[in-house]
Amino acid sequence: MHAHRAWAERLSALATAGGAGEPPINRDPALSGDENGNRLPIDAYLLARIHGDRPPDDRLDQTPRTLALRIWQQACASSPAPITLSASPPLVTSGDFGSIETWTESLLCATHGLGWLSLRDSVAYPRPRVDRELDWLIEHVEPDNATRHPWAVHLFLDAALSRNCAEAMLYAQDLLHACQIDRRRPPWRSAWILRDSAAWLSRHGEP
Repeated sequence: MHAHRAWAERLSALATAGGAGEPPINRDPALSGDENGNRLPIDAYLLARIHGDRPPDDRLDQTPRTLALRIWQQACASSPAPITLSASPPLVTSGDFGSIETWTESLLCATHGLGWLSLRDSVAYPRPRVDRELDWLIEHVEPDNATRHPWAVHLFLDAALSRNCAEAMLYAQDLLHACQIDRRRPPWRSAWILRDSAAWLSRHGEP
């Protein structure tokens, strides 16, 4: 698992915005936002995962509207509850979204969260279901359709390393390239995603 740890270190380094220092991460999602002051519903769960915290209780007591948020809610829960998922990909259908970019980001975001659920409970969320989703994404969805956030990059890296899947490595590299186009470094939310991805690779790579 040395390669997993090496990639975890690379993603962590990239998350520091090219040596410019770590992006601000406030433990209170209500006070956190990206460099433009924008906050998204997913931020509460993403920041909770980074800190190893639970998101605010009021969020856990509610049922999120989208599947991606429901997956992330359970990924942050102390005892994840089962979520009914489609037996075959994709997790999220395109008809629920107004643009391919929004759909792609939601699909990759959901897959990212599913990776955490599978790592925590491989019986309720078997890894082969994650692998089928990754294979489907590689075949049917261009990574540059996403809104330049590297959701699930660690899962594609793991597929490349564990299954010797060259296409998965190319997909991961495309995600990493896309998140740096605007500023030649990841914006804050992408940096948060990279940090969480590094944490998954580090945990997965433990002996």
